[in-house]
Amino acid sequence: MTESLAYISPVSFIEHLLSVNGSVPAKVSELFIITGSSGSGKTTWCQQLCVTACARGVTVCGFISPAVYSEGHKVAIDLLDLVSGESRRLAVSPRVDSSHDNTRELNRPGLNWQFDESVINWGNTRLAALPAADLFIFDELGPLEFTYGSGLMAAFPVLAARKYAISCVVIRPALLQSALFRWPWGQVVACVPGLSLAEHPD
Repeated sequence: MTESLAYISPVSFIEHLLSVNGSVPAKVSELFIITGSSGSGKTTWCQQLCVTACARGVTVCGFISPAVYSEGHKVAIDLLDLVSGESRRLAVSPRVDSSHDNTRELNRPGLNWQFDESVINWGNTRLAALPAADLFIFDELGPLEFTYGSGLMAAFPVLAARKYAISCVVIRPALLQSALFRWPWGQVVACVPGLSLAEHPD
């Protein structure tokens, strides 16, 4: 099994990967599995990674799934296309009434969210037509994909093809062993709750 890397900020992560001339090495094909407990900042890490990469001239593609909060409670999850900037409502909490009839079609036992099948289809279509880029970010592959073989399955062949110099995929700890079995070349990066994303810990 691949050993976990020490916690590293998005800024340090990008700077570590850039070559001496400030560009991503053309022949590199590395996979980083971003993991951490719920609330540890995995999505925020990916968001800051995207911003940092773009600021340094690194081209980015993929998806991030930011949470939507209401009165301090997480009530929905969006799916944000990093290429077009388009965002759609991927899932809602079962406690929240939804006007999207498609959410009922992908309910599964043990899942805490009701997923919108039309948004999943949109995401899979976009994944199948990703442009060339230096960095691929995908947040996240979870039980819907690993356990039920549903959801954003088009991310699996993208990662298996190793077509991007750098790929980062978010995986929760309970699925980490399954991810490493599928991608044994992956390197694990742990997000630690309470640590600043701007600096290394002491």
